[in-house]
Amino acid sequence: MPLELQHLTARFARALGSGTYRAEAAIVNYYRGNSNMGPHVDDSEDDEESPVVSISLGRSAVFLLGTTSRADPPIPVLLRHGDVMMLSGPARLCVHGVAGILPRRIPVPAHRAIELAKSAVQSIEEVSPPFAEPPELHTAEIEQVFASQRININVRQVLLPGEAKLLPRPGPSSSRSAAGDSERPSCQSEIKAAP
Repeated sequence: MPLELQHLTARFARALGSGTYRAEAAIVNYYRGNSNMGPHVDDSEDDEESPVVSISLGRSAVFLLGTTSRADPPIPVLLRHGDVMMLSGPARLCVHGVAGILPRRIPVPAHRAIELAKSAVQSIEEVSPPFAEPPELHTAEIEQVFASQRININVRQVLLPGEAKLLPRPGPSSSRSAAGDSERPSCQSEIKAAP
């Protein structure tokens, strides 16, 4: 995973109230047209306590956050280009998905997107060496891609503190057990977002 993405998501996690955070894996979801993502729980990592930091790029989407039960109705959250959301605490193991991509992106003007990108680069450079050569930004091409498509980058810590590699699991994760679901606090009370 790029060092810059590790530093950036660690900064987001700290800004949103998470303590130490090691970005170890990323999942990139690509959406176009009428794409969606069905309800699921992010419970395949050994470390299910550390938050998932999610960065939204491109067309806006309706994110659905449920509870630990698929029977409970989810709450919709609008995610726009440039939004950062963190699933932490009880929300970390809640059922969630993407209802759909909106027909058009709720706009962030190109000059604002470039300001955000430069700000992110500056933030990264505060904690890591500067880029050898700053990338040339082709605003029109970026706008064209983001006007019709959506990219979501989900970054997570996979290993438990002190672990150096993944260990085999003895059985189903505790987050998948029905007995523990009723003991968890409400997922929806822990939504944290930073536009």
